[in-house]
Amino acid sequence: MRADQQRRARELRRWSSASWAALALLLGSACSGSGPSELAACDTVMPAATLADVPTFSWVPSHCGIYLLTVTHDSAGTAVTDWLVEGDGNSIRPPVKYGLRPATALPFCGLFCPLEPATPLHAGRTYTVSLGVEIPHSQGGPIIQLSGSTTFVP
Repeated sequence: MRADQQRRARELRRWSSASWAALALLLGSACSGSGPSELAACDTVMPAATLADVPTFSWVPSHCGIYLLTVTHDSAGTAVTDWLVEGDGNSIRPPVKYGLRPATALPFCGLFCPLEPATPLHAGRTYTVSLGVEIPHSQGGPIIQLSGSTTFVP
């Protein structure tokens, strides 16, 4: 009886490890990009801006890759783009410093033209950082979906 209990305990430990591995694989595939070098793309990410000499942008979940990061401000009811970076798929990962193109961002115009150099930020002005993800579309190519945004004042 004791040998049966030990064998059953080993089977449960093995099953438990296999279950966790399967769950991790399932969760990873639910948020995966279309290419091997892409980070996981998630439908909703929550951005945050850390203000220092150079604002730094991050988001949660941090394992989610994004396709597009824009910084804008309002001018007479119109959004003015101060800086924009576009990834190769959902390849951009946090943190991203304002004005410094991430290594995984496109160095040329894809769907959008990167703004380099970035427009200098003005102290006291309200800015919005917005994040977009590339999601598959059943009617052809992928679409870009706004995933999250937040405001900050340098």
